[in-house]
Amino acid sequence: MGKIFLALLIILALIIAMPVSLASALNMEGTYFAYYHDGDGLIEREKTAEQAKNDKDAYAVMFVTSAENFEKIAHILGFEQSFSQVLDGETIFYGYSNKVLGGLRLNGRLVNIQMAIKNDMLYIGSPLIVGWY
Repeated sequence: MGKIFLALLIILALIIAMPVSLASALNMEGTYFAYYHDGDGLIEREKTAEQAKNDKDAYAVMFVTSAENFEKIAHILGFEQSFSQVLDGETIFYGYSNKVLGGLRLNGRLVNIQMAIKNDMLYIGSPLIVGWY
């Protein structure tokens, strides 16, 4: 009986720790931008946090907030920075969060979170920032 209980606890812990969408991992209210591809190109749709949490069709999601939230969001996501680059004077961070589904390989590393700060705003994209920021 004890082994069955222990096995059920392990399964429950794994389910709770499973990676989710960016909106679910952040669990922050605000406007999310979901990106879809159709035959004519890129489609961007604004979503509430709840809509973004339930969206399974977007190939990328972006959340925009104040740059002062960078450390808080990095902590919430467990963001592990892989590398960064400077483009047009703006620093862009690439990394991985085991709390977020998906990713792609860049420079040989798995990346599923990209963050950039511009004009006191923080842009968080998963797997990457799509569109203009």
